[in-house]
Amino acid sequence: MKKYLKNERGSQTLEFVGMFPLIVIAALVAWQILMAGYTMIVGEAAARDAARVASVDGNYEQAARNSASGLYVSSRKSDLGDSVEVTVTTKVPTLKIPIWENPNFEIEASAIMPVESGEEDDD
Repeated sequence: MKKYLKNERGSQTLEFVGMFPLIVIAALVAWQILMAGYTMIVGEAAARDAARVASVDGNYEQAARNSASGLYVSSRKSDLGDSVEVTVTTKVPTLKIPIWENPNFEIEASAIMPVESGEEDDD
């Protein structure tokens, strides 16, 4: 019996089998964090692009969709007198994990741009 207990053959396999699910879960969490970061960066860029277009009375919603292609995007505009603010909401793509019911994460970004009057000075 003592000889059998001192034999460590196969212990590395058992350690690997025990740690593998934790490694997979850590990788999935890291991937989800990366997707949230990507969505935040793309959402901020879409808000800036949409605000630029809205400052010259263009189709800011289309500009936001074009800038954040591949992501679900909704946008709204607020007139602030001499400037315009566009807020873009993007939905973070999530992994489809059977035990985790369709999480809905959204990231909101906004940008303010001065309104361009369309008149150019010839000075």
